[in-house]
Amino acid sequence: MGCMETHLDCPVEELELIKKEMKLPYDIESPSKIDIVHRKYSLGGKINQDQWEQIKSALNFPNDLSFSESFYNSFCENGEYSLRGLVLLGILLSYGNFTDKALLIFEIMDLEYQNILTKADLESLVSELIDISVNKISLLVEQDAKVQKYIRSLKSVEERGKKVILRRFCKGSMIKITRDEFVERFYKSKCVGLLTTRGIRKLLYGLLYENPKS
Repeated sequence: MGCMETHLDCPVEELELIKKEMKLPYDIESPSKIDIVHRKYSLGGKINQDQWEQIKSALNFPNDLSFSESFYNSFCENGEYSLRGLVLLGILLSYGNFTDKALLIFEIMDLEYQNILTKADLESLVSELIDISVNKISLLVEQDAKVQKYIRSLKSVEERGKKVILRRFCKGSMIKITRDEFVERFYKSKCVGLLTTRGIRKLLYGLLYENPKS
């Protein structure tokens, strides 16, 4: 999971984020295993504390997660964790091919099992992918002022980033997309990078140096 970009594309602050991400127990797991385990120990799209302990055991989480406590708490509301949020996190950080990742992302968003996502579904997906990759991941490095400054710069182009990513998923006036169409999008290099947290941040970082009118 090394960073092969140039120094401009991969600033020191990004490398610090990647180091923290690699301490999370996902990069040695397949996306399908992460998806299966989380779904097994969940109910109604939620994961309670007991189920969360079972997930951590099944995925061999390290015993000491103190460095990431506030990070994981950001997925928790009223004592329950978001199944979708944690599955998306695991997929983004997991080791696997892009077709598997894209398919699993589609399935976690397809709540009605219709094999169709609406534009509203995609807007929700894009917002959550950016939230995980930028806002939530930043909680792993709360004490690093330089990294937090880097995060703030990415947040400054967050809305533009959402529009760019949505355009990559939706062609023209499309109002819905099938599973096969969604997976097919990721055969293009400009989309495949969106299957990782660092790829999403790289897109936002590039927007900092791009003319908004171009």
